[in-house]
Amino acid sequence: MNKENNIKILFFGILSEETGKSEEEISFSGSLTELLVLLKQKYPSINNHQFITAVNQDISLQSKTLSGGDEIALLPPFTGG
Repeated sequence: MNKENNIKILFFGILSEETGKSEEEISFSGSLTELLVLLKQKYPSINNHQFITAVNQDISLQSKTLSGGDEIALLPPFTGG
């Protein structure tokens, strides 16, 4: 695995339950949209849930190009109490 292209993906809430993990590191280069397509193929059950994405802790557009070292968070709606 080429460490220079590694990105970290963080799964929160129901998405963590659906994927069976809270985070994953993969080698990837491309756009956020392309990453989401890959993740939805790898974890089809996440297609059943709404979520937004953040890149390096900033809510991000799906057209954003990712770089090695980026941290991508998949954030389902949060409920308060």
